Amino acid sequence: MDGKWHHIWHQSDLKTFEMCPERARKIWAGEVSDPESDAAVLGTACHNAVERLLLPADPDSYNHCYPVERCEESYDLLHDYFEQELTELSPSIEKWNSYGSVDKMRSMGTSKLDAWYEEIYNGLTPMHVELPFKKLLFEDDERVVHMEGRIDLIDSNLGIVDWKFPKRDYTRDKWQYDRWDVQSTVYSWAVDQMKGELKRDFEEHAMTFFVVHGKSGVSQMRIDRSPQDWEFLKRKVEALSRLVERSDMEVWTLNDAGWWCSEKWAPCWHLCKGKETYG
Repeated sequence: MDGKWHHIWHQSDLKTFEMCPERARKIWAGEVSDPESDAAVLGTACHNAVERLLLPADPDSYNHCYPVERCEESYDLLHDYFEQELTELSPSIEKWNSYGSVDKMRSMGTSKLDAWYEEIYNGLTPMHVELPFKKLLFEDDERVVHMEGRIDLIDSNLGIVDWKFPKRDYTRDKWQYDRWDVQSTVYSWAVDQMKGELKRDFEEHAMTFFVVHGKSGVSQMRIDRSPQDWEFLKRKVEALSRLVERSDMEVWTLNDAGWWCSEKWAPCWHLCKGKETYG
């Protein structure tokens, strides 16, 4: 090796750290695991069904982008894929925080995918589905740092697109995402780095989130980013990389200012805030 630290970061790593540094440290060190919830599994099953529907049988077909169209065959395929994904993923559920049974998950997932199909699918012009990237963020005398990830969709009209299947419509909090959403920053930066690899350049550094919530609701928000956001990303990731390199630090900063710090949502609760330290 070259004697330098080598880091590979994902946007999900940065989100985990933002929730609570000590929680992130415990997960990354293998001291605790983040149990799979029924809500997370449902979201993954819906996401995977959408991905499978949009993936072309022939990847070269992306050379000729054309709008997709609703038809009985594509609708049936979407729900067949969902049933297959739900059947495969549901045994991994460790926490039933939201739905209580696979039947309720199936009903909710079917409604969500109906809404996605009716309000989003028609007219999409896919260029790249599940586009992977691993790009150098920066390198200095001490470290080499890459960002890695996978983009749900690059659409010839919409640009960068991401699907979300949560329980609530969080687009009402768009102002928060405008200020500090890290996923849009990382993905817009990555697409800018891939200008020579993609079939066209995108002048706007923006990302569109389609949020499929509740039983039939679909909301949309577009988050704009700029090179200034990317420069802050580098500063942020450099600081985190330096922290990780401090292997002598046995405890990182604790953050209990949010819903995630509770017995229900924190996998390290029994080792942290829920542990008796007196008496």
